[in-house]
Amino acid sequence: MAGCLLIVGASARACAESAVRAGYEPVSFDLFCDQDLLALGPATRLEAGYRDLDRMFPAGGEPWMYTGGLENQPRLVDRLAARRPLWGISGRALRCLRRPWRWCESLQAEGLPVPAWANAAGEPSLLKPLSGAGGKGIIPWAGGRLPPPWRAFRQRRIVGEPVASLFCAFANRVELLGTTRQIIGGPAGPFSYRGSVGPIDFGTAADGLRRLGAVLAAQSGALGLFGIDGILAEGRFVPVEVNPRYTASAEVIEMATGIPTVAWQAAAFGASPAPLPRPPARVVAKEIVYARQDTTVPDGLAGLPGLADIPVPGEIVPAGWPILTMRAAGATEDEAEEGLRSCREALAAKL
Repeated sequence: MAGCLLIVGASARACAESAVRAGYEPVSFDLFCDQDLLALGPATRLEAGYRDLDRMFPAGGEPWMYTGGLENQPRLVDRLAARRPLWGISGRALRCLRRPWRWCESLQAEGLPVPAWANAAGEPSLLKPLSGAGGKGIIPWAGGRLPPPWRAFRQRRIVGEPVASLFCAFANRVELLGTTRQIIGGPAGPFSYRGSVGPIDFGTAADGLRRLGAVLAAQSGALGLFGIDGILAEGRFVPVEVNPRYTASAEVIEMATGIPTVAWQAAAFGASPAPLPRPPARVVAKEIVYARQDTTVPDGLAGLPGLADIPVPGEIVPAGWPILTMRAAGATEDEAEEGLRSCREALAAKL
């Protein structure tokens, strides 16, 4: 084994699975501590959210990385990085990448497309929380008084297909690892993340995506994995959000290519050689299942194929919260989505 890797975030399971495939022993801190995470190695539930981390996070010489949620806590990231080596984007870079006007200016200066983040009155707009994650809290802007700029911002709404690209930034280059279609909408809001399908082939347009990722990494000083959410409109990828960490679609790209994304992260920080890129062997789909009402988790879910993030039997999942994740693969998108339908039917019989 390559050693211990601490993983911190709202949900650590996918990253912990990737760590095992890359030869690491994961030690996880997350909000759920699901059955399959506990099977991968030691895991601690953050009962009080990230407020627990200052007290619980151990010092040491082995590395750590983070998943969703911590990108909104740059001071906390810096404090934890003072205790053990960080494989991830620093607090300094987060302050740049989580401020849309900053990365929009960087891209505009290079002639790359960006949405207007304070567009003219009358244009369709979205109101987006400055410290959001997973699309939660995004709503159409209906006019009126705007919230304070440190809480939310207004961004032009772009009509098209929501997609997400995953990158890995090295000291001297940026690798585009793949792009997926996004499934959005659910109990957490009309624009909340619900799943991914892919990877999709961008053809020659991928050159523009690589340039976009390279500009953002160079301007912010980012190292390691990061994602860019965008809208595919009239053949162009228009970025709408930067996710400066291991992303929810990373496991889709990993399952399709067979390359652990944590191996890319380790290589970016000099712990191992970079993997040799390989084309995807299949199409993968994942979808998060949310509780429509307070739901008691039954026994036997772990025995159903295609399920992940499986809560401990007897746990009560509040209405609107994620219950688990479904995953399926196939030679085409239709086959992968058919696999999700089969998972959904088997799950409905249990729930």
